[in-house]
Amino acid sequence: MSITDVAVSDSTDRVRDWVRPDEGKVLGRIYTDPDVHRDEIERIWKRSWLFAGHETEVPESGDYVSRTVGTVPLIISRTADGEVAVVINRCMHRGGNVCTQECGNTKAFTCGYHGWSYRNNGDLLGVPYQQAYGPEFRKSEHGLQPPARVATYRGFIFVSYAPEGPTIEEHLGNAREVLDRYIDLSPAGRLRLDAGYNRIRLDCNWKMYAENSSDNYHNNFVHASAYMTEAARKIALAISREESRGVVWALGNGHSYLDFRNEELVQGMVLRSAAASGEDEDELQYRRDLEARLGAEKAAQLLSEGPPTLFIFPNLFVIQQDIRRLEPVSETRSHLYQHPAMLDGAPLSVNKARLTRHETAYGPAGFVMSDDLEIFAQCQQTVAETADDWILLSRGMRREEQCDNGTLRAHVTDETGMRGMWREYLKLMCRDGA
Repeated sequence: MSITDVAVSDSTDRVRDWVRPDEGKVLGRIYTDPDVHRDEIERIWKRSWLFAGHETEVPESGDYVSRTVGTVPLIISRTADGEVAVVINRCMHRGGNVCTQECGNTKAFTCGYHGWSYRNNGDLLGVPYQQAYGPEFRKSEHGLQPPARVATYRGFIFVSYAPEGPTIEEHLGNAREVLDRYIDLSPAGRLRLDAGYNRIRLDCNWKMYAENSSDNYHNNFVHASAYMTEAARKIALAISREESRGVVWALGNGHSYLDFRNEELVQGMVLRSAAASGEDEDELQYRRDLEARLGAEKAAQLLSEGPPTLFIFPNLFVIQQDIRRLEPVSETRSHLYQHPAMLDGAPLSVNKARLTRHETAYGPAGFVMSDDLEIFAQCQQTVAETADDWILLSRGMRREEQCDNGTLRAHVTDETGMRGMWREYLKLMCRDGA
């Protein structure tokens, strides 16, 4: 039986009743119902493409990282032949974990229960007292299993536990162009996720955090304390004010994008996030290297537009200098992994500035993420006590613009991106009971 064959309770009717994006509302119970959460795991997290990691997390032969992706424990390794292998962290004997460390370097993994060992590509290496299994036992038939599908896109590793479904390119859809722009800020055309990460416990349902990724309405209120200087306050208010030239996009497939480019051009690149923000020699060299790869016009365009804020449903977030991975734990708890993304080929000072920005805003003592964590916890607790009340998602419904490529566009403070996420959610959750 495969991972996706597990029976689920039929929450289809409830989901249809509780999720009404075309009416601009969802019922509070959608964030708190344990049966719905259980079905989400089976219908979304075990069938969609999930962001699992990045190739630069395992740069050398033998390097590995282990983590839960969705709800399934995985190991990502660099094998002896230089390839990246992704396997499920489950011994094929009795189901124990063969790797209990978060990262390291090894040629083999050994289960602590009965000593079965595996090469880091998943091949079964050794079985203690193997003769007791008889002459028919074949090691080749008992290696660690990979997810049903593994795909990479410009260094990003995605997995799906379903053997069939859209390709990774089809899943990314209109988000590909935005993700490409983010990666192309590197002079080498590659990101590096080798600076570590912060792991954060969110006391909220995973969908509450996903909604926030396209919510620029909250910025001037939740994060007011983050803008200590008059200049910073002026810039922040401009980006999120009603007169802002920024827009939000619902890109399809549940993806969304906060597009500040028009406001950046007016304000003077206010969301640069410490990437070439001045005129010292390192930053001038960074610009020259970017021009050498992309041409002067394209490089100037990318540097003037700034890094995008992008959500790729259901668990990948590109937010200024960060790459984030979301994991659902329960209907009331989630885990967030925040990786500062380094620009491969950029001068050290440029990447150190990006790392500083990450730590200052989103690190353990960061002055931005702490605001969000408090609000998420408040909302989750209150929604749980008022679960039969509706949550409004109707901001901007009357001023959405339908574009030729199927996307929707509205003002940057509107809830268009959230409604796009909920439409995809509704499609996936109801496809078996349609």
